[in-house]
Amino acid sequence: MTYIEAKKKLHDYIEHASEAEVMEMMSLVEEDRSSEYVYDKATLAMFNKRSEDILSGKEETTSVEESMKRVRAQRKKDGL
Repeated sequence: MTYIEAKKKLHDYIEHASEAEVMEMMSLVEEDRSSEYVYDKATLAMFNKRSEDILSGKEETTSVEESMKRVRAQRKKDGL
């Protein structure tokens, strides 16, 4: 979908939306704009180092599947 197509589709949604739907859309937009978080330089450096370590193979990672397998095993062990 192009930018122009997206704008037209949004205009159409707004044009045919109920008052409650319009207010919900506004709430989502305002929440998204206000939730922008700015990281300090030290945190960004830590994120970059971790990414480099993972991509280079220096740091081991666990797949989602393996993580879920571990969670299920622990839950079963705990009787949940």
